[in-house]
Amino acid sequence: MYQVFESLDEFQEALLDYYLKTGYNIKLTRWGKDKKSAECGVEDAEHPCDWRIHCSYEEYLESGT
Repeated sequence: MYQVFESLDEFQEALLDYYLKTGYNIKLTRWGKDKKSAECGVEDAEHPCDWRIHCSYEEYLESGT
């Protein structure tokens, strides 16, 4: 499953909304200027959380027909 965002900032806002709804800690990383990654920051043996999500940004290119 995938979702499309208009920008990396919009992706980061969606992560913030998720955090506010669930209360789970999130670790956010960035690789270069066009990619971000996040993973669950919960370190609890009783309630393991091992998800990871990646986002990359591509400029929209209009076709010049």
